[in-house]
Amino acid sequence: MTPEQKIDPYVRSSVVYLTITFEAWLYDTYQDRWLVTNRAGEGLSTPVGGQCTGYVVNPEGWIATAGHCVSYKGEGYVGTTVRDAFVDRATEISLSNGYWRGINVTESTVRAYWDKYLRTESSDRTGATGKPDRYVEAWWGANVSGLEAEEGAPARVMEYSEFQQGDAALLKVNEPEMNALLLVPGDTAVDVGTPIGSVGYAGSVQDVTDADYHPSIKTGTISAQKTTGDIPVYEIDAAVSPGMSGGPTVNAEGQVVGTNSFGNRNEPQSFNFVGTSQRILELMATEGVENELSQDSQDLRVGLDAYFAGDKETAVTMLSAVKEAQPSNDIVIDYLERAQALPDPPPPPAQEDTGIPMTWVWVGLAVLLVLLVGVAGFLVYRHRNRTPAPVPAQVPTPPSVPVQSQVIPAPPQEAAVVAATPKDAGEPLGFVAPLTTDTQPIGPMVTAEPVCGSCGQGVPAGQKFCGNCGAGMA
Repeated sequence: MTPEQKIDPYVRSSVVYLTITFEAWLYDTYQDRWLVTNRAGEGLSTPVGGQCTGYVVNPEGWIATAGHCVSYKGEGYVGTTVRDAFVDRATEISLSNGYWRGINVTESTVRAYWDKYLRTESSDRTGATGKPDRYVEAWWGANVSGLEAEEGAPARVMEYSEFQQGDAALLKVNEPEMNALLLVPGDTAVDVGTPIGSVGYAGSVQDVTDADYHPSIKTGTISAQKTTGDIPVYEIDAAVSPGMSGGPTVNAEGQVVGTNSFGNRNEPQSFNFVGTSQRILELMATEGVENELSQDSQDLRVGLDAYFAGDKETAVTMLSAVKEAQPSNDIVIDYLERAQALPDPPPPPAQEDTGIPMTWVWVGLAVLLVLLVGVAGFLVYRHRNRTPAPVPAQVPTPPSVPVQSQVIPAPPQEAAVVAATPKDAGEPLGFVAPLTTDTQPIGPMVTAEPVCGSCGQGVPAGQKFCGNCGAGMA
């Protein structure tokens, strides 16, 4: 999609075609007579007209355009002013009807004459004002107001500034709920290199095509930030042509950065200037008007944003709402059809059906958690309050029997039975091996040691001689 194609739906609904007609009674101050008269010699009016472009800045019928489009004098303007147009018209009339009979004149001579001696008067013809009557009409297609057909309405010039003072104008038509554009705040600088689109009704296009209300869009960039008479302007490289004056120059989001103002006739390349949005905002502030959008315009922008983002659901919802309010808006109809043709969003991943309602699953998990906490608490309690198991009493080994001078047999001993010490009442001991009644020796067994028959000294068993006296053992 080209930049022009993306800008078009955001902007076209807010751009209007302006016709400006000035009507004057032409008076020859040198010969003191009217140039155009009826049979009775009474002066007749002569109209001149032109076209410009405007754009809606408030839904209650407020329209912005360039100041030179509605100015009579066009002070400082380098193009054809209204005064110039009347001089050209006086030259044409005087040459075609023999105003100077018998005098050989040229067109340049006649034009120089009228440039010096022509006075234009308004309908009161008092000779005091010198300004012609001005009539401005705004025309727009169904996409601007959502009406059933193209429509036009008289526009009042509420405020305007001459070319050298900012070249801006604010008009008013009695038409509510128009589709407006948002202006870039006046204190926001637009950087050099910013992509832009200049919108308007080029006169050269209107001359060779059937009349319609689809404006031209010329894209380019901001080339430089300049001033003219201390008034800031942007230099752009978009190919703006006559008739596009007063139209909006917008950024990629469709917000107005400036108003188409003027170009350089001697520059073969695209070389034009736009006044910043600040001047329009100042005129609006003078009239107490806010730059705002109607609900339909807001919905349209949201719907278009969603369409370009591929959000089918939002785009269809918002554009359908605008279509219901503006059934003849061809932009809305077009982009609603495009939105409906977008692919459907993928369905959410399917969840396995266990047959158990999710509520009961969560309840079961909660009960299990409580049980686990209870068991863990019980184990901790038992560990902290456990009584140590009793240790069985040890039976001391009796000392060995002193050796006497005679053999004293050691009588057999009954095995001592050690009773188990009972554990504290109320807590089981667990498995304990049963006690037996088999006799067990207590300590080592003691046997009699042989003694020497001569000296009575004990002799180890098996020894043949007494270690004390040397006597033989029997």
